[in-house]
Amino acid sequence: KTMNGTCTIFICNKNTKPEWYCYLLILVSLFTSLAGFLGNILALRHYVYCMKTWTTNTIFLFNLALCDFTWTLMAPFSVYHSLQESAVYSSQAFYQIIRLFFSINIYGSVYFLTLISFDRYVGAVHPITSLMWWDKRKAVFCTTAVWIFIVIASMPQIYYTIAAGKQYDIIDPLDSTEGPLQLAVPFTVSKIVLRFLIPATVIFTCYMLTLKALLQLSKRQQRRNRLIRPLLLISAAMIVFAVSFIPYHVMMMVVLIYRIKCQLSCGNVSTLIAIYKVTEIICSINSCLDPIIFTVANKTFYQRANTIKCHLKCQCCCCLTGRV
Repeated sequence: KTMNGTCTIFICNKNTKPEWYCYLLILVSLFTSLAGFLGNILALRHYVYCMKTWTTNTIFLFNLALCDFTWTLMAPFSVYHSLQESAVYSSQAFYQIIRLFFSINIYGSVYFLTLISFDRYVGAVHPITSLMWWDKRKAVFCTTAVWIFIVIASMPQIYYTIAAGKQYDIIDPLDSTEGPLQLAVPFTVSKIVLRFLIPATVIFTCYMLTLKALLQLSKRQQRRNRLIRPLLLISAAMIVFAVSFIPYHVMMMVVLIYRIKCQLSCGNVSTLIAIYKVTEIICSINSCLDPIIFTVANKTFYQRANTIKCHLKCQCCCCLTGRV
C-alpha cells in the first residue's frame, strides 16, 4: 500500500482484485528464489569445499554469492507479505526487515560487482606492478570495508523508516514513492548516487580499459583464444549490472521527479508505482543472474566443458570408424 496525499493505492492486496503485476511478482519471485537458491548454494559449496587456493577474484565472488543467498531466503517472505492485508500493522516491522535485506542485497551485489571489475582491470592492465600492491590481504580488507559500508549506508534507511513512518504515518517508509519530499528527496538521491551512479562509472570504466588492454595484448601475441574467458566475464558482469539495476534506479528517479514537478491523479500514481514495482522485481533477479558470473569465472567449468567436448568428439570419431 502506498499513499500520495489523499490517494491511497493498494498493491497486491488480497482485499482487492490482483493486478497483472501481482501475478508477475509471484512468478518472478518464486523463480528467483528457486534459481537463486540453487545457483548460489552450489557456488558457496564449491568455494567452501572445493576451493584449494583462494585468489582476490574468488574472495569477491564468494561474498557476492553469500550476499545473494541471504536475499533468496527472504524473497518468499516478501511475496507472502505482499499478499496480506496492508492494514495489519503488526507485521510492518517484519516487512521493514525484508526491505532492509533487499537494500543490503542491492548494495552488496553492486559493490562486489564493482570490486570484481576492479580486480579484472588490475590483472589485465597492470599484471606485473599490481603484484607489489594488490593481493589477497588487500582483497579481504576491501571486502570487510564493503560490508561495513553497507551497514553504514543502511543507517539513513533506518532513520527514514522511523522518522517518516511515525511522524507522517506512512505504510511503506522504505519506498521513495511516498513520504514527505523533505525526506524522500535526499534519501532517494543518496541511494541513486551511492548504489548506482558511482559503481556504474567504476564498473564500465574498468571494463572498457580492461577490454582495450586485452585487445592490444591479442594483437601483439596473436592468441585470440585466450581472450574468450575474460571477454565472457566482462560481458556477463556488464549485462547483469545493466539488466538488474538500470531500470530500477531510473524508475526511482522518474517517480521522484514526477512527485516534485507534477500534480498527479490517483490513476497516474497507480501506473507509475506499478512500473516501479516491476523494475524492483527485475532488480531482485540479480540474485539468480550473479551465479552466471561465477560459472564464467570458474576455471573448473572450462576444464569440464573441454573434457565433455573432447569426450563427445572421441565418441563421434569412434562411431564413424566403426569402433565401440
